[in-house]
Amino acid sequence: MAVTRQLIVRKPSHEGWADRKTSRRKSNHMDPQIISWIVSLIAGSAGGNIVGVLLKNKNLGPMLNTVLGAVGGGLGGKVLPMLLPAIAQLVGGGDSLAGTGGLSALVGALLPLIVSFLKKPAAA
Repeated sequence: MAVTRQLIVRKPSHEGWADRKTSRRKSNHMDPQIISWIVSLIAGSAGGNIVGVLLKNKNLGPMLNTVLGAVGGGLGGKVLPMLLPAIAQLVGGGDSLAGTGGLSALVGALLPLIVSFLKKPAAA
């Protein structure tokens, strides 16, 4: 004997149906500026840690490399193009996530490197 199941589909009332559709769309939508900031912070953190791994004698430790890289990535990817329009055109006018991420990784790598050169060596 085959058992068949029937699917009961209720049609929604038209009252409030449009609100439910738009609220679903809003919950799945993320602001492009937030995504760009997230890319900048992650790329900067990665750049800071890569410099720490490559230059062992200038390594500040994983935590400080990550924090300084994220700060440098945020500044380099979002603030620097606002201050210098030529850099904004270089990275695609701020709309390109790849350009923003690349610039963020570069500045995120430079900030820990600069701090490591300014830091006094530990007394032996």
